[in-house]
Amino acid sequence: MRRELASAALLALAGCGGGGDKGAAPESPAASAAPSPTASPTPVALAKPDLAKCPRYDPAERAEMERPRGRPLAIPAKYAAYVAADRDHVAVATLTGATLCIDARYQESAQDFRDFADGRFFGYAWFGYEANGFQLFDRAGKGTAIDTGAEPVFSPTGQRFGSVEWSESGFGALNAVLVMQVLPAGLKELARFEQLPERTSDWRLDRWRGEDCFEVSAVAPEDYPESGEITAKTPRQRFAVAKAAGGWTMTPSAKGCPTG
Repeated sequence: MRRELASAALLALAGCGGGGDKGAAPESPAASAAPSPTASPTPVALAKPDLAKCPRYDPAERAEMERPRGRPLAIPAKYAAYVAADRDHVAVATLTGATLCIDARYQESAQDFRDFADGRFFGYAWFGYEANGFQLFDRAGKGTAIDTGAEPVFSPTGQRFGSVEWSESGFGALNAVLVMQVLPAGLKELARFEQLPERTSDWRLDRWRGEDCFEVSAVAPEDYPESGEITAKTPRQRFAVAKAAGGWTMTPSAKGCPTG
């Protein structure tokens, strides 16, 4: 059931209508180095999200949830103008004034709250019982909620973003490399790579090189330090995720994306 709930987070869309500060990677501070995504349209005069519009759950159904929270997730005050939570939901006001809700019952705690693109996107890292992810809300159009597994990294123009989260245990909400297109009123999935090398760990998105390629890396089992602590000197397997004639590809590449 835990795996089913974590997977369901990937498809969490608003049933009712309709970017936490995170440290940079040790070797390549991709998230902080990338420019902000394309700014969103000027929002209407915002009303706060209406939690009453979120779906109600049967008390017996709540009782079946493992290790349920007894209180809402704590949303930082700086986001209170357009984000609200109760015990079962997180609700976000879209840029058109609608309320976008997600089922947050499996999310026991949250951190690293942040927004992107002048408030078009809002997200946070969450943790549950043998589950975790990064919940991202796109407030454009009717609003979209997806789980990117880890904090997304936007391309230089903000027209795309990528994310990577993978482990053999499969407790993460993504367990893949994801490529998304940012449209004026929503998102479009461009590629998802789920077959990653076995027993690798510490997957991360290192950087974008232009709009059509980004680099990801991981630590192979034979390179994992005996101390158990991965450092900047730990060897990494590197891959290029790039747009090609037939679609996006992910290939091993010691030098990363092509530069010529």
